[in-house]
Amino acid sequence: ITKFLKDNFDKFFKNFCDLLMSDVFHVKLQALKLLSEILQKRENFSVMVKFISYPSHLHLMIDNLCADDSREKGMKFQAFHVFKFFVANPKKGKTILNVLRARRTEILKTLIEMKRTEEQSEIEYGRELPLLIDRIRELE
Repeated sequence: ITKFLKDNFDKFFKNFCDLLMSDVFHVKLQALKLLSEILQKRENFSVMVKFISYPSHLHLMIDNLCADDSREKGMKFQAFHVFKFFVANPKKGKTILNVLRARRTEILKTLIEMKRTEEQSEIEYGRELPLLIDRIRELE
């Protein structure tokens, strides 16, 4: 799978992003879950680095993370686990930083609400949620 993703990155993710923008809840949810699994695999590190270098991918993750629909809890959870790669990347490009700064208020509002409303936020997000909140707050 890794070789295929590397060799067909642009074509694959162009089509895959269509799934991430689907109006069908379960299609979008499963696409986010699959994306999270792909990017977390060590053998896909170069694919993950390339994926998180695209501002359009970041916008898509923020849109899914910050969605208002009440049934989006699972969506937020899956989007969070992709979004964290953008924030944690120590070599973020200027365009990625600009997107994070431009949408900082929206992101913080969502992350703080997730922390406040999730009884099990520490179980679901571990220490990553407070860390991401701190990292986003630090953006100026």
